[in-house]
Amino acid sequence: MIGEGRLREPEKAPPSSATTFPGTPGRFSPGRAPAAASAPAAVPLPDAPGTRDTPTPLVVHGCWYPSADPTGGQVAFICDRTGVPQLWAAAADGSAAHLLDADPDPVTEVSWSPDGHLDRVHHRSGRR
Repeated sequence: MIGEGRLREPEKAPPSSATTFPGTPGRFSPGRAPAAASAPAAVPLPDAPGTRDTPTPLVVHGCWYPSADPTGGQVAFICDRTGVPQLWAAAADGSAAHLLDADPDPVTEVSWSPDGHLDRVHHRSGRR
């Protein structure tokens, strides 16, 4: 007993040439490597007919600050599709987007007047 200063000897497993370990299927035999899994056979692919397309890089742009007109029919927004934040407009359903201001100065803000005109278009240069 451990409390009395004596240690108990571990129990000995019965002699066996193969041992089964919990959680592993099959048996393990010391000194013998497990069977290696074989890779699937290679499948040759035929050459595709026709010309090869040259991959085109993706062009990413962003649009922000949407502002609906008073009737809700048009939305003005700032978009950098051309590389510079410019003023764009589209129908409220997102169709027919078109550039409104091709000024090289970046647009920073846009809003509509109560009568349905683009009231404030702020450019980074400070002019309206």
